[in-house]
Amino acid sequence: MSRRALAGALVVGLLVLTAVVVVRHGSRPATLDARVDAVAGTLKCPSCEAESVSASNAPIAQSMRAEIRTQLRQGRTPDQVRAWFEQRYGSSVVLVPRSSGSQLVLWLAPFLVLAGGAVLLLGRRRVRAQQAAPGPSRGGGARASSVSRPRLALAAVTVIAVGATVPVVTRMSSSGTPASAATPPAGSARVSRAAQQDMGAGDWADVGRSLDEQQDYSGATKAYRHALRLAPGSASVRIRLALDLVRDHRAGDAEPLVRSLAGARGSSQSAALLVLGLAQRSQGEPAWTGTLRRFLSLAPHHPAAAQVRRLLASRP
Repeated sequence: MSRRALAGALVVGLLVLTAVVVVRHGSRPATLDARVDAVAGTLKCPSCEAESVSASNAPIAQSMRAEIRTQLRQGRTPDQVRAWFEQRYGSSVVLVPRSSGSQLVLWLAPFLVLAGGAVLLLGRRRVRAQQAAPGPSRGGGARASSVSRPRLALAAVTVIAVGATVPVVTRMSSSGTPASAATPPAGSARVSRAAQQDMGAGDWADVGRSLDEQQDYSGATKAYRHALRLAPGSASVRIRLALDLVRDHRAGDAEPLVRSLAGARGSSQSAALLVLGLAQRSQGEPAWTGTLRRFLSLAPHHPAAAQVRRLLASRP
């Protein structure tokens, strides 16, 4: 093993390491969609079997993607977003460790390994110097170095090769898809029954609100129905479900959900009257005008009041 070959191996290892570090730290996704996908790829869908939030179509994954988008728009960093989800769902939700704390060893490992290779190369040069040195102990040193020199050379090349490989493997492991999820099983995007049991009414309501923001009213109604089954007395969930049914052109299903709330005094009465009036209007019922007038009398400063007045003014 010549000195030139060893030097070449060291240079190649350092070049590979530099290239990987530059690729990892210098390529930030340009668009918001790309940044959302990048963060979602580092989080595990809580209700799926070995799937990332980026790859899953489950309602909870859609909700998480919407939350990621919101937080990134607010200026939070990817690590801060991951920390938020980790606090909410536990450490198992993070697929890729952050490069801080004890995980910093993972990113320092390539440099440490390459340093070890350099130490071995220096040790090999010292052995050669001892072999060439004159003196009574030259024979013994020659016999020792005849064994140690090849071993030191082989060890140095091996360590350098490992040092160049570690960052590549690390990069692959941080792509957002765990090795066990490279080929997910068929139907893995569906929410399992066990996972649904772990989700509370608030979780399903959060999913529904996120899908509302994406204007996926059909998906939102399914999420709100889950929430309503877990909390049948929740007036807010009932009203949100009814409103999305109207938006999804199913006003006939929406009306029974809010009729009793519209007739009962309380904080939710005005919102129930609004949804009931919209449902009646969608079905062509003449009573819709009276229902919406009652809504305006109870909540004249509601955000939807101006639009309701326009609807009433434009009626035939």
